[in-house]
Amino acid sequence: MRSGHIILVALLAAGLAAAPQALAAERYVRHADLSYDLGSPVSPAAHNRLDLFVPRRTSAPRPVVVYVHGGGWQTGDKRRIGHKARLFTRAGYLFASVNYRLSPPVRGLPAADRVRFPDHPHDVGEALGWLTRNVRRFGGDADRLVLIGHSAGAHLASLVGVDPSYGSAYGVPARAVRGVVSLDTAAFDIAAKTDPALRPRPWMFWNAFGMSAEEAADPRWASASPITFAGRRDPAFLLVTQRDRARVAENRAMLRALGSRHSDSLVTVALDHAGINRMLGSPRDRTRETEAVMSFVRTLVGRPRR
Repeated sequence: MRSGHIILVALLAAGLAAAPQALAAERYVRHADLSYDLGSPVSPAAHNRLDLFVPRRTSAPRPVVVYVHGGGWQTGDKRRIGHKARLFTRAGYLFASVNYRLSPPVRGLPAADRVRFPDHPHDVGEALGWLTRNVRRFGGDADRLVLIGHSAGAHLASLVGVDPSYGSAYGVPARAVRGVVSLDTAAFDIAAKTDPALRPRPWMFWNAFGMSAEEAADPRWASASPITFAGRRDPAFLLVTQRDRARVAENRAMLRALGSRHSDSLVTVALDHAGINRMLGSPRDRTRETEAVMSFVRTLVGRPRR
């Protein structure tokens, strides 16, 4: 690397003043709180940041795994990654964990000007745009991206995977996203989740995607649904979900929409919703989850040289 003054000037010029942290117990360097604002019309909030984990030893440009956290589109944080950074960087990949604007939790009617769809996936698209422009200098290959999300984050990863407009708005090449891993989301069909006849009432979905009156004035539910855009030309998908009849049915419906080549891309595990996210990369994983995810990623983007 160049001498300290030159590095500091370069980082400040790129808006990357956060110092990298080489954690002694880990084989990666963490670049924390990198702003991914590319001058979008919405002023960047504290949530428009990502953490980038880079293997200590890098060779050729390496594929990048991008993680989108869950939390009902209203909570969650990029720091809650469990074993994922260790899992992917030890396998030779760069790992990015992304924050995005969150809809404010409310009781009663939500504010009309709140953060709601399509703000969340636009932020994910902007983060991918920032990686496209910047990840090479960290040793990453912006043309080999894999998206992984849990719960609400799995909805966002899936939507950005099947609707490339979110990435193309920020200069992401159409084929840069090679695959998507969905960890236990039930949000492939937003219209089905926002039905006013549902009991209990789906306030979390209404808060993130619009009340019935808002939908009537400005329809968004269909365009928020990954199943609306799913087709045979989409990136490869791997769906991981609970052994729950309703959840399995929703995941199978998404696979049917994606087409026949995805027909065997469903992994069911004996874990609950939180457990699926927590188990990925755990040395105590006795399910098929970690093995299936790593096999999927290696098949799509290769095994980096150590």
